[in-house]
Amino acid sequence: MANTGKTIKALRTRKTMTQDELAEKLFVSRQTVSNYENGKSNPDIDILVKIAEVLETDVNTLIYGEKEKEDKKKKLIRIVVFAVLLAVMFFVTVKADAHLKYFMSRYFIAWPVLILRAWAFPFMFMLVGWVFMDAVFVVFDVKKKDSKKSVYLHWIAVFVMVAYFVAILPLSIRGGIDTYRIYAAHVMKQEYSYSFVADGWIGNKVLLWMFYISLAKCMVFVLPGAVIRATSSKVKKA
Repeated sequence: MANTGKTIKALRTRKTMTQDELAEKLFVSRQTVSNYENGKSNPDIDILVKIAEVLETDVNTLIYGEKEKEDKKKKLIRIVVFAVLLAVMFFVTVKADAHLKYFMSRYFIAWPVLILRAWAFPFMFMLVGWVFMDAVFVVFDVKKKDSKKSVYLHWIAVFVMVAYFVAILPLSIRGGIDTYRIYAAHVMKQEYSYSFVADGWIGNKVLLWMFYISLAKCMVFVLPGAVIRATSSKVKKA
């Protein structure tokens, strides 16, 4: 506990709190606080808990010192790396969408465009929400608080995304089969009738909405990604 006093002093100074103010909150004398900070005496576990509460930190930080700066640098580097990868993914996706639209207009095969917009776009924007929320927590030093509501929100967001991908999976498979049949018919110089509109509400509403989706509409998938990231630590602790 050699660094405990220095850590207490650093945290107290950061909160612009005097030794007298800290002593008053701990129900001890100012000299006692001074002895803690100078290393002349060490607080017992009960006092450490109280100090942690007053300075809004945890006992481990008081005992072992602050590692937040090193951790923050590592987290920022990780966020930058993910952000660059997302930028590359975004560029590739937009370029692919343009080429696939040309492919669709020439060969009348809509399935590749559908897969790109129904799967790649939502997944990419979900990652955007994840990275954005990660950056908010790191840059602004937002402290996460445990809450059952957070756990519920986490699983609701996960359920929404899983339900979406599960709902479009059979329709995506059907589109792939039809695409293969169209290609085979083209090679064999045979006729094959193909209708993009799938049967049922999912096909006519969800799937078609995704087919005609724009990057702006995909912003809706940022929210579940952000919620999942913001509440992920609560699930681990629950």
